[in-house]
Amino acid sequence: MRRPRWHRDLMKRTDLRFSAHIIHGGNCMEWGGYFQSAGYGHLVIQGRRWLAHRFAYQLHAGSIAPELLVRHHCDNRRCVTPAHLEQGTHTDNMLDSIVRGRRWRKLDDDGVRRARAMVGEGMPQNVVARQLGIAEPTLSQILSGKRRARLMPAIEQGDEQEREPGQLDAVAQ
Repeated sequence: MRRPRWHRDLMKRTDLRFSAHIIHGGNCMEWGGYFQSAGYGHLVIQGRRWLAHRFAYQLHAGSIAPELLVRHHCDNRRCVTPAHLEQGTHTDNMLDSIVRGRRWRKLDDDGVRRARAMVGEGMPQNVVARQLGIAEPTLSQILSGKRRARLMPAIEQGDEQEREPGQLDAVAQ
């Protein structure tokens, strides 16, 4: 379907305005205009705010399905290179972030036990968190029993038995 002339003219003017804010260099064409606090570029066109990478994708590849995101292959939030952008789900984006090491990883049960042992041996929590690749508040919640409480040692026996899910700590008498 052919777009109306007014739409083609608007897109041409907008493309020129958009292109004026692109910085060429390296592998990515980066947005040189305004940025959100999260690091993504944004622009305003006819009173509507756009994320720069979504606008670039739509300008060069067409419409974006409402339930989809525009993902960066290059992991550069400022990038507006059409070849570096693709549509995907939120799940796709989260999997990308895990595979590329941009997200804190979760500890398995052995990791939780290792974290508790390291802190028990006197290692500072910030060092343990960094070594295990988790956030310090997450480690603190694990140690206090707010997270992964089922792996807390039972107090009444004084040994390293683990609690069953939902079992509360017994207070030693």
